[in-house]
Amino acid sequence: MEENFMVEGEKLIREGIRSGLQLHTLFIEEGRETEWEDALEVALVTPRLLMKKLSNLENAPTIIGFFIRKTFATLNDVVERYRNLIILDRIQDPGNLGTILRSCEALEADAVILLQGTCSPWNSKAVRAAMGSSFRLPIVSDIDEEILFSRLREHDFCCLAADTRGTQLWGFRFPDKTALFFGTEGAGLSPNITKRCSETLRIPMTDRVESLNVSTSVAICLYERLRSNRNISIVQAPLT
Repeated sequence: MEENFMVEGEKLIREGIRSGLQLHTLFIEEGRETEWEDALEVALVTPRLLMKKLSNLENAPTIIGFFIRKTFATLNDVVERYRNLIILDRIQDPGNLGTILRSCEALEADAVILLQGTCSPWNSKAVRAAMGSSFRLPIVSDIDEEILFSRLREHDFCCLAADTRGTQLWGFRFPDKTALFFGTEGAGLSPNITKRCSETLRIPMTDRVESLNVSTSVAICLYERLRSNRNISIVQAPLT
């Protein structure tokens, strides 16, 4: 059975079509039909009042699309084909998840694995925050922790935990095949996951700030991995 997800607004719907996703249904506000003549075979012309009821936004858009979910890969596909994986443990905020997906595509993560308890990447807020990246990035959802670690060991991944303690991120030499774990907002990674990783990495920051938002942490770690792998030097200054 096909599963659909909702996308609101012209820009993001066009992005979905350009990314190769298949439209299931398009709701177009009355009077805007001529702007979407290329998609009228799946379109329903809709009164403004109904658009407001369909929308999750305070100001309803003039167009809402439902796309058929695309299966990019399985867990086995991901660990066999890719070398730079981001693993998310119980991320609850769909806005954070969408922002993470955007950073992953921008900073060359190969795929994202969502452990059980993480919110859906097809939540409408997550889709908006990802700004199209969830249409293209390989994402594997609802993965069991035991199965994941078994597959990562089989394919020689180095498992790294992001935390507020551990080895300083700056200057760390990332192995060729890495699985980088990030935990839920507030509580962070479960102790069991941290214990099973071969290294814990911390982002150096002033002692006036306890931690960073998880989406910010993912972006910083991915940038540092990309920078270090390309041998780009940085000037380190003490944090005060």
